[in-house]
Amino acid sequence: MFYPQALVNHTRLPSISPRAKDARYARLRWDDGQDYITSQAVVETRISQSLGWRIVVRQPLELALQPAYALRNQLLALGLVATLVFSLVALWLARSFSRPIEQLA
Repeated sequence: MFYPQALVNHTRLPSISPRAKDARYARLRWDDGQDYITSQAVVETRISQSLGWRIVVRQPLELALQPAYALRNQLLALGLVATLVFSLVALWLARSFSRPIEQLA
C-alpha cells in the first residue's frame, strides 16, 4: 500500500540493482522520471510466516543533497578567502625580506 492513497496503482518501486540491494540507500529513477534517494526496510513479524512487507521512503535527489551542496559552496568560499589572505601574507613577507637586500644593492 502506498501513502498517500493517490499513489496506489500509479507508482511502482523501481528495480534495485544487485549491488545496491545490500546498501542502506540507493539512487533510483522512479516512474515520474525523477531521481530519488530511496531506502527500504523489511518489516519483520513475530509469526512464522513472513508477510513480505517493506517500508520504502524516498526523497528527491536535489532536496537530499542540498546540505552537501551548501557545505561545498561554503568550503569553496572559505578556500578562496584563505588563498587570498595567505597570498597577501606571502607578498608582505617577501617584500619585508627582500627590502634590505634591495637597499644594499
